Amino acid sequence: MTVPNRLREFREGLGLTQERAAGALGIDVGTISRHELGKCRPRGFARQGYTRLYGTSEDVLWPVGGIRPPGTAGDVVLSAPWTAGGTVEAALAVGATGGGHVERRSFLVLSGAVLTAPAHRWLAEEPGPLQAAMGGDRVTPALADRLPAMIAELRRMDDAHGGAHVLDLAEREFDWVTKLLDNGSYDAATGRALHRSLADLGQLAGWLAWDVGQPALAQRYGIAGLRAAHSADDHALGAHVVQSMAMQTEYDGKPAEALEMFETVFSQTRHLPSSVVAIAYGHATYAYALLGDLRACENAHGVSLEAWDKARDSADLPTWLYWLSERNLYEMGGESFLTLGRPERAIGLMHRATLVGTSYTRDAADHLIWLSRAQLGQGEADGACESAHAALDLVEEISSPRLLDRMRMLCEQMHPYSGNAGIREFLERADDRMRPGPADPRAG
Repeated sequence: MTVPNRLREFREGLGLTQERAAGALGIDVGTISRHELGKCRPRGFARQGYTRLYGTSEDVLWPVGGIRPPGTAGDVVLSAPWTAGGTVEAALAVGATGGGHVERRSFLVLSGAVLTAPAHRWLAEEPGPLQAAMGGDRVTPALADRLPAMIAELRRMDDAHGGAHVLDLAEREFDWVTKLLDNGSYDAATGRALHRSLADLGQLAGWLAWDVGQPALAQRYGIAGLRAAHSADDHALGAHVVQSMAMQTEYDGKPAEALEMFETVFSQTRHLPSSVVAIAYGHATYAYALLGDLRACENAHGVSLEAWDKARDSADLPTWLYWLSERNLYEMGGESFLTLGRPERAIGLMHRATLVGTSYTRDAADHLIWLSRAQLGQGEADGACESAHAALDLVEEISSPRLLDRMRMLCEQMHPYSGNAGIREFLERADDRMRPGPADPRAG
């Protein structure tokens, strides 16, 4: 997946060769080429260097919303910076006269992250207090209080559109909070709030990086988030960061290492909200399944459901676990029993998850993929096809390489049954809709 950008356009507009740009930025020509081709996302120092060299903002060089429909890349209303000058530029473009720059009838209808990202930018941008605080002024409690709502909006964008669209925004906010902590002045309570937001962003950016296939970056964000949770003295958030890192580790094929991390959470269960205990034990069921330990898997699944019952009764669900319900725990159990070769138990849990329902595109797609696998294991070819078709519809709506990998894994498992007309029809449709990519680490 490429990273859309306007780097080449601005470089050539200044009459610079790649060699001269590389010399000015202190990086090699090959890196310049990869950045311009969108083969990788520049790190923070490189992005800042580009904005200084080309005299524009990151919003212009890397348009907000990531991947856009054809025909929107040069849309001034979307690409203009969130400044006073950018506001006038966008208003001129969309006004009745169009400022002489654009034909309004050529506008395309926006959808997905292209449409929702501006709402986030409106919430996130703080032209006065934010910039002043990052430059050394006082960070007010009111400014720190804005951050949780911004982070929550990022999470909901990920629910609907996938990590590939949201990672850059999360990284930018992570950088903002880091600069506030580094340059601003604040009292102790505000400092704890900032560290808590940095921990939350570290966990989120780590998840997003893992979702788009950057596990090493995901680990670094996770560790940075854990350090921030420690500085904030937020034990529950720290445990959540640990279990999130452990989940990524087990899904990347290292269940023993994951369980070592889960054990650090389990040792603190008396001091943690029941919801955090529930999600940690829920994810641990899959690690036990990968190790072939049926008894431990059953025990962890039972503990996760018991903890959720307590969490539901006490209403202690933290904001960063807003998405958690018994549906997720049923799904985790179903995935685990399917991995252990128990499709009859898996399909029962998957059907219970279906009854609970979800409003999140990613969760629904993931659930349908696993349900199709369980139905296939039970010999229910028609049901497996129906679930697979519905999953593919949702996968096409969300930019998540991990979900694509899981869909490819499902297709691989269906190939031996391609003599069935329904399965053959689905495989042909999936082959037409999906490009080749790396195998899902859970495929083993």
